[in-house]
Amino acid sequence: MVCTFIGHRDAPWDLREKLESVITDLIVNKKVDLFYMGNHGNFDRMAYQVVRKLKAMYTHIEYYMVIAYLSPTMAEAGENTLFPQDLEFVHPRNAITARNKWMIDNSEILVSYVVCDFGGAAKIKRMAEKRGKTVINLK
Repeated sequence: MVCTFIGHRDAPWDLREKLESVITDLIVNKKVDLFYMGNHGNFDRMAYQVVRKLKAMYTHIEYYMVIAYLSPTMAEAGENTLFPQDLEFVHPRNAITARNKWMIDNSEILVSYVVCDFGGAAKIKRMAEKRGKTVINLK
């Protein structure tokens, strides 16, 4: 099973413990073995750090930071990055939304941190719900 993460860029760092508990449960009880996360903001960073930490204990899991566009700084990102096919043709203004849609389309579970009903994270969360994905909101 595949899980992706969407959340506000200003997610509080004290959410990390709850996030780790949810991810551990997904690995152990839901057999999630592949994780996708973005690379913008606190929630993405927390998801990346927690999954990377858990990889040491659950060696069978894989994870990828899915980038929205190519840039010189992305060259430093490492081997656990993924740039979805066709995103190179998306205007940079729309790239993050297109990347997030790709992550939803390629996963069964969404772990989100959405505290308001507007903005990009809320829009993607609603999309996941409409598409029948399992949504776990850490609000």
